[in-house]
Amino acid sequence: MSPKNLEELARALRVSRRTVSRVLAQSPNVAAKERARIEKYLARVKYVPNMAAAHLAAGRTNVLGLVLPTSISQSIDDYVLRLIKGVFLTAEARRHRLMFFSFTPLVEDDLRALFRSRTVGGLLFAFVGEPEFQILRALRREGCPVALLNTVADDLDSFDCDNETGGHMATRHLIETGRRRIAFVHGDPGWFSSSERFRGYRRALQSARIPFDPSLVFRGLFDMNKAETLTPTLLKARPDAVFAANDLMALGLATGFRRAGVRIPKDIALIGFDDIPTVGLPVLETPISSVHQPVQAIAAAAANRLMDLMAVKSLPKPVHKLFAPELRVRASSVRNP
Repeated sequence: MSPKNLEELARALRVSRRTVSRVLAQSPNVAAKERARIEKYLARVKYVPNMAAAHLAAGRTNVLGLVLPTSISQSIDDYVLRLIKGVFLTAEARRHRLMFFSFTPLVEDDLRALFRSRTVGGLLFAFVGEPEFQILRALRREGCPVALLNTVADDLDSFDCDNETGGHMATRHLIETGRRRIAFVHGDPGWFSSSERFRGYRRALQSARIPFDPSLVFRGLFDMNKAETLTPTLLKARPDAVFAANDLMALGLATGFRRAGVRIPKDIALIGFDDIPTVGLPVLETPISSVHQPVQAIAAAAANRLMDLMAVKSLPKPVHKLFAPELRVRASSVRNP
């Protein structure tokens, strides 16, 4: 008769229950030869593990917590869906589970309780900034594995697109098509990604010896409707091109331009950031150029790092990784004849 629980497995294999639990939980703290022997036996007897119990028996949990601001979790767009997909598929491949949490604001005691109670084995934060970093540092000092998405902190594990390079890439493209009065539409200046894209915009202008004009900088809050409503104000500044810090704002601007009778790209060029599928659809009157970032790959890397941290007793030095963006040129920013 096949073993039905950890006790019977351990007896059949002549090892401790903890060793079996560690193999089931994919802990690195088992010798390779012993791991192979146990895994071969598990496959032969077709043992189906209770993963939650196995991880708890090994002294930890296999649950990742993905923490999002309430504003993001209440209005999930394609970008956020790709991010979640990257985390979920990566966790699933390593037999981990995923739980979602939202915050307004981030409460340190609540997060600490999640870790201390073993509700989660680690926390992955997306769309947080400097105000929240102090809380995350405190959690890490306590031993809670923490990783960041969409932002960078020197003393925390963090994964993001190279937003500054992407901003420079988008602006340089507009300059190379002959545009000179290039407006920039911020998402939220307090967010790392938006400020880095703005930094790239400024650097591209400087490299081309185009004076920076603060009257060409607008705030769209990463929101399509907000971007559309600011279109009349933006057009009064008479730009010949616009770099929107994300694609949702680019779509809102495109709608506003059409309503104002402004032709894209003849009257004004337009480029966004993120390369969500919508901006490239052929059904659009003018498909929108964008800077592509590998959101799913970034999310997967962050999730893998967090699971690695969850498997060790002492947290190692933080790592940081920036992923290269790619320019996707479409009809909205081609050179005028």
